[in-house]
Amino acid sequence: MPDKFDIDLSLLPPKLQLHLWILGLDANTSQVNIAYQRNSFRTGLAYNYGGNIEAFLSTNRFSSAIGVNPSNGNINLGVVYRGYNFSASGNVQRQNLSLGVSYGPGLFPFPAELTNTFNQGGRVASHIMSRIAAGERDPLALY
Repeated sequence: MPDKFDIDLSLLPPKLQLHLWILGLDANTSQVNIAYQRNSFRTGLAYNYGGNIEAFLSTNRFSSAIGVNPSNGNINLGVVYRGYNFSASGNVQRQNLSLGVSYGPGLFPFPAELTNTFNQGGRVASHIMSRIAAGERDPLALY
């Protein structure tokens, strides 16, 4: 689920604050979502680019999300209640279903996975630096 957005409307009079809806719109390179938040209640819709369409709902102790990926027919359901994570995933076309239960946050990646990620980032950074040096001679090549 997307991160919590923060809008402070404490300068408004209390009567006006009660009648306002707090809407948030978030868009970045991986997803776009719109959310409504009122005190500890939060709900919204999100679209992950090239992936699933997701609806989510959360309160203090409970959160849930359901997502559908139109390109491959996957349906995902996730519920978190007091640290327990319940998940279900299925595909109508392949006629399969998987269920999962866990407690607490997910595990950190293995060191080999982190090493691979940082090595790729280093290669990209050196490539960018070489392009910047070449950009003095040919600005179109830099672009």
